Amino acid sequence: MGEKIYLYCIVDCKNGTVKAGVNNTNLINIVYDDVMVVGEMLPKDRLEVNLENLKKHEQIVEMYMQDNILPIRFNTFVDNIETAKRYIKENYSNIIANLNNVSNKTEMGLKVFWDLEKVKRDIKLENNKIDDAGISEGKKYIYKMMERYLIEKELKNEANKIASFFRENLKECICNFKEKLLFTETMPLNAAYLIEKDNIGVYRSIIENLKKEREDLYIISTGPWPPYNFVDISLGGEI
Repeated sequence: MGEKIYLYCIVDCKNGTVKAGVNNTNLINIVYDDVMVVGEMLPKDRLEVNLENLKKHEQIVEMYMQDNILPIRFNTFVDNIETAKRYIKENYSNIIANLNNVSNKTEMGLKVFWDLEKVKRDIKLENNKIDDAGISEGKKYIYKMMERYLIEKELKNEANKIASFFRENLKECICNFKEKLLFTETMPLNAAYLIEKDNIGVYRSIIENLKKEREDLYIISTGPWPPYNFVDISLGGEI
């Protein structure tokens, strides 16, 4: 099998310092017009999915975070430089739109946990239980499914309130957001926020204040990260 090009990210075209890649080889910069793809020649077309390779992929992408970048998903390969350039040419307008969307911005992550049993008590889920005494096993099953639906509905309502609470308090510094409600039963909110790089300090200060205000929640803030959740480099075609 011949060498292929492993891709890390797309960058506003600036020639940077060559850095070590996944297999300690040199990175290559594939330039088309004012866009650059950061890649690396590897003698394979797939990397093993393990912590070491994932970390090294992230480290390479993060090295370019001072620029405007579009991070590329892990384990993306192209056959050669011409293929990479053709992709950029065919999707150039979408790539530029994505770069403009994340210009001078970064991603911050937020995970919110709650005491599930306390939440269930607080929203009085006991009132939603259906009396199934004296009914057939078939109807008991239906009632149990209905009860589960009512519980999930109430929990999702509470999770939505939490998401709205954070959006409202962070509105002065977030440009965009992605949310997953009830990521698990104990995690009502798993969110990513796109913010201006200059607002990282403001964002962190607000989060610290919200931790004090919402002692009923366990709040974990992470970042800054490359804006993985706010780019789509496959618009208009596939690599």
